[in-house]
Amino acid sequence: MRKAHALHNEDLCDHLLANGQYNDWVVTSAFYSALHFVYHQLFPLTIQGTIHPDFNAYYDSEIKNKRVNLSKHAATVDLVSKELSACYGAYKGLYDMCMYSRYNNYRTTPHKARVAKSNLDIIKRNCVKQ
Repeated sequence: MRKAHALHNEDLCDHLLANGQYNDWVVTSAFYSALHFVYHQLFPLTIQGTIHPDFNAYYDSEIKNKRVNLSKHAATVDLVSKELSACYGAYKGLYDMCMYSRYNNYRTTPHKARVAKSNLDIIKRNCVKQ
């Protein structure tokens, strides 16, 4: 399911990039595609003998129940840094671009849109689980 969602968002990202009019949404769709690729790659995840079938179970057990003050997005960035280090730079870059482009009055350059797609490609190449 996660991989299908990632591919669906990637298709939208490619369509918007080719269109050239919605660079903020290129960045946003690239980020959410990446999010689903990394969740597909990571889960189920075993930490100290506890199996977390999905991100929400991981978040509830490892973050929320331990009273760690992280948003779900920040917890995902942290998890990628620990478990998918080859994707970390690209994922963190996409996260930062997405958070900025969403609140920048839609002013995202074509260059940033291409960088976002390039970061997504890096993540996809490193998330190889079928």
